[in-house]
Amino acid sequence: METDFTLAQPVLITSLGQSADLLMLTAIIHRLDISYISSATALPWELGEAKTVILVAGVSPKGLTASGITLADEQLRAEEWATALEEQSDCQVLVAHLGGNARRDNSTMSLAECVLPAADALLVVTDGDADGYFANYAADAGIPYFSAPSVSELQAPLSRLFTDKE
Repeated sequence: METDFTLAQPVLITSLGQSADLLMLTAIIHRLDISYISSATALPWELGEAKTVILVAGVSPKGLTASGITLADEQLRAEEWATALEEQSDCQVLVAHLGGNARRDNSTMSLAECVLPAADALLVVTDGDADGYFANYAADAGIPYFSAPSVSELQAPLSRLFTDKE
């Protein structure tokens, strides 16, 4: 979807599921010289001055174990984000699913579906939306949908989304 939709800075990036997708997205955001804070376990009250929050949905059992977090903990955190963002109208929300089809399991989808109603836009790796779930969600919700064939190719849509560098 081509659109003139943009996101504001600074940005808070957090993971829902503790996958390495957060680190990959943070590296791209850093290369684009976007003002950001990245925290794998950020909570809504840590938004600070952030004007945009990026919620990266992707469950990694290894990541959860390494973080000492259970899936139930992550589900509660996702619900906290969903509630807080519905009440917070001055913060933009980008929900991202970057893990491809391999991460489209029930756990990841449970976290994603929790925060999708708060999304102002969606960002996905094409393989992770082979069934069109996210594209259809965006169309039904009337929000922008951005995709790229691979994580490494997300730089172009992210650069367009953050056209106004600080």
